[in-house]
Amino acid sequence: MAPSRGPTGSLPLFLVYDREGHPLTQNMLRNRFEKARELAGLKEAQFRDLRGKAASDSEDLEQAQRLLGHTKASTTDRYIRARVGGVARPVNRKIGDRN
Repeated sequence: MAPSRGPTGSLPLFLVYDREGHPLTQNMLRNRFEKARELAGLKEAQFRDLRGKAASDSEDLEQAQRLLGHTKASTTDRYIRARVGGVARPVNRKIGDRN
């Protein structure tokens, strides 16, 4: 759902919204990440790892560079890690739902 406009008609400056269009604060997003990490059994994963994961899952260095907003490919290259296995596709279910 699209975010709601504020009293002045402008959109709020949030990057992530829930299904009802309400903005997720940093703490709300972190809490969701922590719960997902716990349920996935990824105790070593950190929130900041998502940036490198996004770069590593890009099709090529140029796409990763655009995604991360880097002007130099050498900067992006530091984020990219060798991929182990295939790219996981998102699932359409709630975290913790076994069905």
